[in-house]
Amino acid sequence: MFCCRGNLNPIFPNRSYTTEYSISGNSFGMAFWLVTEAPHQVNSEDFSRQAYIGAFFAERRVIALHAHSFFDLSFASNREHSYFSRYFTPKAWEGLRQRQSRKVMTMEQFSVDPEWRFSQQGVSLAAVMSGLAMKIATAHPIDTILAVARADVGIAQLGWSQGAVSLDSGVRLHNTPCELLAFNPQTMQLPPGEEVRNLISNFWKKRIDLCSEPKREPKLRSIRRSHEGGTHAERNQREAA
Repeated sequence: MFCCRGNLNPIFPNRSYTTEYSISGNSFGMAFWLVTEAPHQVNSEDFSRQAYIGAFFAERRVIALHAHSFFDLSFASNREHSYFSRYFTPKAWEGLRQRQSRKVMTMEQFSVDPEWRFSQQGVSLAAVMSGLAMKIATAHPIDTILAVARADVGIAQLGWSQGAVSLDSGVRLHNTPCELLAFNPQTMQLPPGEEVRNLISNFWKKRIDLCSEPKREPKLRSIRRSHEGGTHAERNQREAA
């Protein structure tokens, strides 16, 4: 089962990855990431600012996770966000400038339970999640998709197969080689393989989209405006111009 949700909503019941976190808010994402992917310290803000979190469930257990934020880079407050200050190099920023990237979507906290990886199941759930992220991206008015992709486990290669270009290469983050990737949502391709593409199509059609529930839409719209709109002073300055 694939579920897509916006942040700050009640979360699905899950007892497999709670660690020290209560099972509410975005704690399931942080706990799952800590268990499956992150030997290093994780910032809790990375799981509270997301506009969307896509997750696969096997019954009541989270088995894969992918998170997405939106930024308008015309605002200094967004360019100075910790996501960019931690990961993006001057060379990557120059690449974004040359691409004239303004409205961007991130692909983050990409993780799959070891029991559900290609080596165990014979199908790449990572590739399926990447294709589903493309579906989310094309539903929004953005010009660039960004990802910090590990180069040692095939994630960067997956991005390249979908048309990504490297804004910077060989960047070491948490002692791991990474690629800073950019995708053009207009030319981004689905991951290769008929089986993977069929799964992407089927899961997208059958997704449980909690973002579409009427009682949650006002909060989500407010969140998106706060992410993309910058500070109050910046908004006033832009309106005056």
